[in-house]
Amino acid sequence: MAAHGPKTERGRSAVALNAVRHALRATTPVVPIIESEEDWHEHRAGTLASLQPEGHLERTLADRVALTLWRLFRVARYEAEQIAVSQETLEEDDGLSIPFSRSAPKLSPLRETLAGSKQGRQAFRKLARAGDGDEISPEVAMAVIAAAEDLPVLERLVEDGFEYPGMPDGPYEVEGWTAGLLRRCLGYLAEAAGLDPSLMEKALGLCLDSKVSEAQEELDRAEGFYDRRRRERLLPNEFVLQKVARYEAHLNRQLLSALHELEALQSRRRGEPSPLARLDVSGLDQ
Repeated sequence: MAAHGPKTERGRSAVALNAVRHALRATTPVVPIIESEEDWHEHRAGTLASLQPEGHLERTLADRVALTLWRLFRVARYEAEQIAVSQETLEEDDGLSIPFSRSAPKLSPLRETLAGSKQGRQAFRKLARAGDGDEISPEVAMAVIAAAEDLPVLERLVEDGFEYPGMPDGPYEVEGWTAGLLRRCLGYLAEAAGLDPSLMEKALGLCLDSKVSEAQEELDRAEGFYDRRRRERLLPNEFVLQKVARYEAHLNRQLLSALHELEALQSRRRGEPSPLARLDVSGLDQ
C-alpha cells in the first residue's frame, strides 16, 4: 500500500510536530479568561517551527523554550496591568495631602458641582431673556431659586424659615412655572431682605458667574494634581518592580539554558563540535 502524507519539506516538518502538539493540550500553561488557548498554540507552533527540533529530547527542549517565552510575555503583561491598576485606583488609594485641600478630593463630586453651577447660571440667563408669560421648566425655576437662596445676604433669611406668599408648601411644589412667577419669587426674597429687586438679580448673576469660576478652578487644580500623580505612576511600585525583575531574571536564565542545550544537541546531531562547558554571560551581572 502506498504511503500517504505531505510531500513537501514544510508539510513534513509540520506533521512531525503533531504528536508533541496533541500531547501538550492536556496541560497548557494558559491562564483562563486572561490568556487564549489559540494564542498559546500559535506561539508554540511558531517557536517549534523556528527551532526545527528533531527527536524527543530536542522537541522537549524546544517546548521548554516556548513555555519560558510565554511566561516572559506574561511578565511584561503583568507589569503593564499593574501600572493600569495603579492608574485606575488613583483616587481610591491616594490619601495624600495637597496644597488646596485637607486631602486629595474625588473628581466626581467636583465635576457634579461644576455641572450644577453651570446649570444655575444657564437657567438665570434664560430667565433674563424670557417674557413674564413664557413657560419655563421646573428644573430652570428650581436652579434659579436655589442659587438665590444661597446668596450670603439671603442665607440667614432662608434658614429662619422664610415663606413665599401664596405658596404654603414653598416654591418646590409648584407646577406650571412661568418667567413672571419666578420673578415674583425673587421679588419676595428681595423685599424680605430689604433689597432692590434689580440689584438682587444683578448680585445673583455675579454670584452664579463666581460659582462657576470657583468650581472650574477647583476641578482644574484637582485634575492637575491627579495628572502629576499619574505621571509618577508610569512604573509599578518598588515591590512590584523587584518581584518582576527577579522573576524575569529567573526566566531568562531558564531560556538561555534551554537554548544552549538545544543548540548543543543539534550541533552533535549534525556532526559539529559541541563544547560541554558553556558560559552564561547574563549571569555575570546578577
